[in-house]
Amino acid sequence: MNELSIVVFVLSFFVALFILERLFPLRSKARPFGHLIINGIFTASLVLVAFFLVRPIIRGFFTLIEEWNFGLIPWLNWPLWLEGVLGFLLLDLSVYYCVLSALVRPTLRGEISYVFGVA
Repeated sequence: MNELSIVVFVLSFFVALFILERLFPLRSKARPFGHLIINGIFTASLVLVAFFLVRPIIRGFFTLIEEWNFGLIPWLNWPLWLEGVLGFLLLDLSVYYCVLSALVRPTLRGEISYVFGVA
């Protein structure tokens, strides 16, 4: 699939969800319809910016990481699925310790709660 078809698919998916929400609401209508349109436009613009701006930057970083064999996991000659599981577990562990340190040390609470949404 090319990039334009992915963008069209994602946008049509959100439009379909919007139509389903209008037909079968899951909560009472507390906000006006115009507010939903503004939120939808804002969300669509964020998706487009992330797709066309952030995605090439991330691809560049991944290319550099792959060319330079950066990190610990490329040193292991394990199967790809096992390296993926190990990478996920290490990432999850690092986020866990980051949030835990924010809860234990209140001096970091403001910065970490802003990044991770921890109250």
